[in-house]
Amino acid sequence: MKKIVLGLLLFVCFYTNAQTSIPSGKAQLVEFTNTTAKFIVPAGKTWYVNQVLSYYKLKNTDGVRVYIKSINGVELTNLALEKYGTKVYDAVNTYVIQFPLIFPENTTFELIILEKKETGPPYLSDNNAFINYVETNN
Repeated sequence: MKKIVLGLLLFVCFYTNAQTSIPSGKAQLVEFTNTTAKFIVPAGKTWYVNQVLSYYKLKNTDGVRVYIKSINGVELTNLALEKYGTKVYDAVNTYVIQFPLIFPENTTFELIILEKKETGPPYLSDNNAFINYVETNN
């Protein structure tokens, strides 16, 4: 299963570098929180995730970050183990994975919104974020 996820991530990385146009389809902007951050790509559809957005900086924090928590049940981020998966939004550092992320039909993925103080590990945020994607027919 890890090989499938790794293959998917490599495919996304290499494919997105060659992507030069925005796919034709229905654009979506969906607000989510940590309790509503699970997404399922419908059968017969493909999602092109173009952006993940959140707050830049909150009082007493060093900023907000959004990571991929899991893909198809494979855990990428686990706070208890201090394991952090692919970062898709970071308010402070500009390095995040290249977009678009391409998720084929029946893919299930979860995002996790974290905050970080200047010292210490990131922790769960109770704030919201947004995911922007285009849904196309296969």
